[in-house]
Amino acid sequence: MDRWLKRKSNNEGEPAPKKTVQEIPSTEGSEGGGAGGRAGGSADSSDAVNETDPPDFQKGSVTESNVSKQPKDKFQANWLRLYPWLENNNGEMNCSICKMFGFVPFASQCYKTSILRRHADGVSHTAAIKRKREADSAKSVMTKAIEDAHLQSAAEMKGLLKAAYFNAKNEMAKAKFCHVVKFLKEMECPAFKKLTETSSYGSYINEKGLSEMQQAIASTLVEDVDKAVERSPVFSLILDESTDISNTKRLIIYVRFIDDNKVKTKLIRNSEIADGRADTIVEDVKQLLTEKKLDGKKLAAVCTDGAAVMTGCRQGV
Repeated sequence: MDRWLKRKSNNEGEPAPKKTVQEIPSTEGSEGGGAGGRAGGSADSSDAVNETDPPDFQKGSVTESNVSKQPKDKFQANWLRLYPWLENNNGEMNCSICKMFGFVPFASQCYKTSILRRHADGVSHTAAIKRKREADSAKSVMTKAIEDAHLQSAAEMKGLLKAAYFNAKNEMAKAKFCHVVKFLKEMECPAFKKLTETSSYGSYINEKGLSEMQQAIASTLVEDVDKAVERSPVFSLILDESTDISNTKRLIIYVRFIDDNKVKTKLIRNSEIADGRADTIVEDVKQLLTEKKLDGKKLAAVCTDGAAVMTGCRQGV
């Protein structure tokens, strides 16, 4: 090696003469002396080593082309099972835990398991895992508290709706609603155990809140009746024109239909009308059929009282 470097420095810029050194043959069979055997052996040898080539790239050694052809390290899919926090993003390995909870995010473009083991055992990754567990614990506690609050609020709302329905079903004055709720709370009803005027649904313990809840209940009941009438093969209407306590003309309509092989009768309309004339009543009935999208061909009968406006042969409905 030293001879080669010395010769290259002396003849820089000129091609170095190639001097070959023949391999020393085996001395086996040369009994006549070392010099003669060596001379004879050199004449029979046909392999030579070019001293102008660096020793590191001589025959049998690793060449530059061989190095480039050696397989490079690649990302292995099974690493994701061994290291659940591992991510492979655009040729770079990252740690999802350190990305969220670590002070120093992990990133490496060298695909080696030793690097992954070193990171997994590192102080930064261990601290990030600890912070993640603390965050998850706090989140679970908060989630449970929110769920408990929602359950309690749902129970309170359900209890208030039942009380509102009881108030309407028994034709009680709206002013009595707050007294009903107070009574249920004194009786330690579970739904009203934590109910106060400042709680989530405490603002409904008044006449305005009662009206809103009763309207919601009525909308749900009417929707159920509409669907049942629409499913029925036939239906009939029961009409009655009347006057309420404020001397306002009203038309009350009941519907009779078949549901689950049973004949049922439900209130379907209670509307205010301008007057009690037959044409006004007919127009209101037509409006009912249009709003409810009822098929007039299924209308089997109309039942009324004996008033002339209903059954009169000239001016009746």
